[in-house]
Amino acid sequence: MISIKIIKNTLTPYLAEVTKRLTNPSDILMVIGRDWRASIDANFASGGRPVRWRPSIRAVQTGGQTLIKTGTLRNSFTSTLLGTRSVAIGSDVRYAHAHHAGSVVGRGVKLPVRPIIVLHDADVEQTKSRIEHFIADGRLG
Repeated sequence: MISIKIIKNTLTPYLAEVTKRLTNPSDILMVIGRDWRASIDANFASGGRPVRWRPSIRAVQTGGQTLIKTGTLRNSFTSTLLGTRSVAIGSDVRYAHAHHAGSVVGRGVKLPVRPIIVLHDADVEQTKSRIEHFIADGRLG
């Protein structure tokens, strides 16, 4: 004889919560944007990482830090939600890209490549972990 026992499905409420979180992930995206902004801060603090930036003439002459004369560039990076499903990080300082990618400016002055927005393996792992926790139980931290 075959016996069938119906047990209340405990997975349905969980799946409903996961679906709700994934429908509007803006909370976790804001946290990820802050994490990435902190990574940029760490890049400035260490003078580039994993490879240090080539020191600027000004930094060598004054004993200052490369790319940090007034702090305008360092402090200009922000994270912004793009709708409810994307986050962007960047700067509205006009010379940010020239310093990040390298460029020739003014009277032939060559700015070397000094990558500012660099996500390291640890940043990627932290992002993955945050997303996994957010999907599993709604944790943002």
